[in-house]
Amino acid sequence: MELKATRSRRPTAATQLSDLQVDTLLDKRQRDKGIKELRRAVDDQQLLLHYQPKVNSRDGRIVGLEALIRWNHPTRGTIAPAQFIPLLEESGMIVEVGSWVLGQAAADFLSWTQLGLAPLRIAVNVSPNQLKHRDFLNELEKALRVDLPGHAGIDIEITEDVLMDDLDACIQKLSAIRELGVRVAIDDFGTGYSSLRYLARLPIDTLKIDRSFVAMVTESPNDLAIVSAIIVLAHGLNLDVVAEGVETEEQRKFLRLLRCDEMQGFLFSKPVPKDAIEQMLRSGANTTAQAHVASDSSSSRTVSEPEFRKRREAAQKAWN
Repeated sequence: MELKATRSRRPTAATQLSDLQVDTLLDKRQRDKGIKELRRAVDDQQLLLHYQPKVNSRDGRIVGLEALIRWNHPTRGTIAPAQFIPLLEESGMIVEVGSWVLGQAAADFLSWTQLGLAPLRIAVNVSPNQLKHRDFLNELEKALRVDLPGHAGIDIEITEDVLMDDLDACIQKLSAIRELGVRVAIDDFGTGYSSLRYLARLPIDTLKIDRSFVAMVTESPNDLAIVSAIIVLAHGLNLDVVAEGVETEEQRKFLRLLRCDEMQGFLFSKPVPKDAIEQMLRSGANTTAQAHVASDSSSSRTVSEPEFRKRREAAQKAWN
């Protein structure tokens, strides 16, 4: 009797399938709820832009900005993009929101210009779906306001994934984008599957080294070798190099010695609202970044050049 009762409590295939269906339904309901909230966020102007400075590696000057979207949720506060960008992609709202980002970044640039400030070029991330959209070039041209003197200084950043589907069509569209005076960067370089053979064909200006390599550049011989190789490759193709996610003084020193052109990361500044950038432009505040450069000769905590060479040689041996 006890054995029969025990057997009757064992889950059946039908029960297991039902549990899976319930989990799927719950996930779908959560997604649907998130998409509805995002729709409301777009309509109620809850989305906003923060800007993170990019600094010149040689002298510490702030030379550009990256526009980064945030969701100012009425009850949950500021929500990071990683938590809602996938929903924007899934729902198709990424095209609409992407156009808004371009327009808002351009408006901020023009507003700083009209205030008599010296605005910095703003890089905007463009998703694969947005770039492939038939109206993207028209939306970009409209955002740039090319009819105005000193029109908006907007650049775009795309990931390697964009190149996977139709390389020739991508090259054609990127060429048209550059004809508008827009610089193009490959973001998160080194994490995708693009062929190096095609890299020389692409009408691009900049490679951005993914933060996962930067994070380990002072610890891992392999990552040091990869970062060094990317910089040499980019310079050989007359491309600029930006390192993302620089958080420590030692990382900055390594990247500078590797001849990386620009850096961005929390070491210099977290992403900040428009007002903070405006204050920065008014005061010409490059002091934080420049202080790091000035400390190169006096700081004993950063790696020395002989030590750097020693580690790079070890990295090259490990790579070979």
